[in-house]
Amino acid sequence: MRKRTYFASEWQEGWPKPAQIEHYFLNPPGRRWFFETGNDGARLVVEGLYQTESLEPFKSRIDADLMMTAHPELGVLLTYSKWGGEL
Repeated sequence: MRKRTYFASEWQEGWPKPAQIEHYFLNPPGRRWFFETGNDGARLVVEGLYQTESLEPFKSRIDADLMMTAHPELGVLLTYSKWGGEL
């Protein structure tokens, strides 16, 4: 299973520890991640859930994505997607 993270306009392998990203959410208004880089989004991605990592992407392999879109006044919208796996 491959895990990737996108925060502050940078992709990284693996998932961060909560302490590494808490400032993106807990800093006071005006100092959260969307002010840091001008980017209003972040993602946590996992490819190959349920031991499907060796299967074909977008077909048999099962992937999931948690996307976060931030607005300085309205807050953060969380969107979860999961796809793949043959019926």
